[in-house]
Amino acid sequence: MIEIKRGRGKKVKVYEVFEPGDSLPNRDILEVGYNAEKGDLVISDDGYVAEVIKVYGPYDRGWMQEKMLILPYCRKWVRSTRRAILMAKPYLDSGRYTAASEKAASEGWQVQETRTERTKRVVSAYARLMVESGGRLTDEQMATLGKIYRSDQENPKATFKKLLKQDIVKSMVKDELVRILSENGLTPDAVIKTHLRIVSDALDSGQLSVAEKANSKFMEMLDMKPDKTSTQIEATVSWDHLLGGADETEYELKPKQSERLKEHTRNEEQED
Repeated sequence: MIEIKRGRGKKVKVYEVFEPGDSLPNRDILEVGYNAEKGDLVISDDGYVAEVIKVYGPYDRGWMQEKMLILPYCRKWVRSTRRAILMAKPYLDSGRYTAASEKAASEGWQVQETRTERTKRVVSAYARLMVESGGRLTDEQMATLGKIYRSDQENPKATFKKLLKQDIVKSMVKDELVRILSENGLTPDAVIKTHLRIVSDALDSGQLSVAEKANSKFMEMLDMKPDKTSTQIEATVSWDHLLGGADETEYELKPKQSERLKEHTRNEEQED
């Protein structure tokens, strides 16, 4: 069961929202619809049961009647001419008390959240800190970002970490990182050229591990590193080109499945 506080000052009241699987009160439970009245228990399409706090209307729209149901987690318009659709979980997860719509129900809270100014603001701050700190943020920095995002939450840092786990937010962070790095001349093309120059210099000195690691971090930020579980590509580079003795870089691309390589190695060991 979830408890939600509504109201201000001395008028704050706690409302119960029963989750799927909870024991329910021994009362009639209605669908979220036009027939629901104040005090009724209604069930959302994803199985959450809550009391109707207040009802506004009905309002005559000419060809139909409309009401607005006030629930603990959202406001919902219902019509006399059609069945209402309401998914409660997106609103309960987001903590945003807004008017519910069928579009919102189909999108999910993650998509809606990416449109808010607070998400855009914290993603921009997070990406900039990632660049400035070399990809490692302290607990203190994460706590600050949590307050930027949702200072009204009991644990803002945990709320922010939950946001970062959403795929659509990960994509936002990546896009913002690319934008920031590009503004500073660190485009994918520039990273490749830097990487080739490092390899070339390494042939002479062999002491550029720090620079190599730094460039590797930029490659990671730009999502240029291959997945460890995906097909590996072996490239043989023409060192003459790197040293200025050839017109073009020559690559031999050789796809190789990592699992197949492991199996081949085991077979060789057994033969020995």
